Amino acid sequence: MSTTYAAARNVNQTSSVLDGAGLVGGVDYEKLENARLLSSAEYSVNQALGYVSLNVGINTDQVVAVAYSYTYGGVTYQVGEFAGDRTNVNEALFVKALKNTDNNPSQGNWNLMMKNVYRLGDRVERERLRLDVKYQKQHRWRRLKLYSRTTSAHKAVGKALRSRPIRQ
Repeated sequence: MSTTYAAARNVNQTSSVLDGAGLVGGVDYEKLENARLLSSAEYSVNQALGYVSLNVGINTDQVVAVAYSYTYGGVTYQVGEFAGDRTNVNEALFVKALKNTDNNPSQGNWNLMMKNVYRLGDRVERERLRLDVKYQKQHRWRRLKLYSRTTSAHKAVGKALRSRPIRQ
């Protein structure tokens, strides 16, 4: 990618070069001119399971992307580019998108995202826990009651999802 579309490194030409190659902005790539590196307090990495958790909320119009390296079978692989890899700070970096602005389940990176995983804290009382799932369909919010005090959360979630399928 970085050699085939070298002209895309110029942020003034990124969209025209990549669109000209048949890629669609917001779907196949994101062009960011003011991206920032998150502080270590804003995310955590589970190296054993291989996932990144954000400790801050992000808006639907925000993008999350990463660059990382790993070793497998004695060979080191790199995904994306680190800022230190580029000598010209005015050139764009190519990184792996984990969340883009389109937020569409048909996109290739949809399965890479952990969606709606929340830390409940240390003092969750089983008797007082109430779990509601809300989803948006055609700009209307619908609420499904999934948990009551008389059933366990996992049984209630499974039962509610089986009895009321969410269609897209």
